[in-house]
Amino acid sequence: SETSSLPSHSYFTPSTSSKGCDFCSRPSHTFANCCTFNTAKKQAQMDTQKAR
Repeated sequence: SETSSLPSHSYFTPSTSSKGCDFCSRPSHTFANCCTFNTAKKQAQMDTQKAR
């Protein structure tokens, strides 16, 4: 019941101590170091700035 109040994006909660990246599910890195995640985050920030 506790998890239902959290956002549906599970990769925002880093439980990556053993299983690797939550974003692209590669074992070699955590999602904080994920190029795919950082690129998507950067793109979202650029889109937000563009919208103004």
